[in-house]
Amino acid sequence: MDTKTWGEIEARALAALRGGGRVLIHCRAGRGRSGMIALRLMIAGGERPVAALKRLRAVQPEAVETPGQMNWATGKHG
Repeated sequence: MDTKTWGEIEARALAALRGGGRVLIHCRAGRGRSGMIALRLMIAGGERPVAALKRLRAVQPEAVETPGQMNWATGKHG
């Protein structure tokens, strides 16, 4: 079992994206958890949270389904 921390995963994903690569993100429905991860990476990559969410929801209108997911994606988690 791979036990990387989120920080390690985020760093690898951002490096891939910055290098012109792609990152596959998916959960069962492809909305809540996937949206949470995508939004977090978009923000970590330099996008403003509101603009990133707007761009993400233009592709997946139901992305980031709960306040908890939004808090984690925007770094407002405990």
